[in-house]
Amino acid sequence: MIRGIRSIIKLVAKEVQIPPQYLYGIIMALSDSEDYPHVYIAYDNKNDDFSVGVSKLSYKIALIIWECNELEFDKFIGKIDKTLEALYNPKVNIYLCAKYLLDLYAKYKNWKKVYYVYNIGGDSNIDHYEHDKFVIKAINYSRNWFAE
Repeated sequence: MIRGIRSIIKLVAKEVQIPPQYLYGIIMALSDSEDYPHVYIAYDNKNDDFSVGVSKLSYKIALIIWECNELEFDKFIGKIDKTLEALYNPKVNIYLCAKYLLDLYAKYKNWKKVYYVYNIGGDSNIDHYEHDKFVIKAINYSRNWFAE
């Protein structure tokens, strides 16, 4: 995990008003096996999309969130081009991830469902979220936020 990730999460969580443990849980669950998670990129040819950075955020979703929150984003991060490369910046990546998580939480009202939908990329088979290995891993990391 990259150095200083907890401080970035604390900063973003305060700004976005999301409980930091849930942001931490998803980021750790997605990137714990990566040596350099901030430079992660994967291409999904089915959706013609990229997953980028510590939160493995979809570039298409990031663009939507950027557009919907542009003024807030510019105040907190500063004016930057909405490029794929910008998502390598952990502060940008985590901010957009936090905004997306809040959008999902507003819809599902359950952090386990949010983790499931974020990881799967949709809510198909959402009835299985309780026993999903990724969801369990993310929730365990969320609990670890308080232990560190």
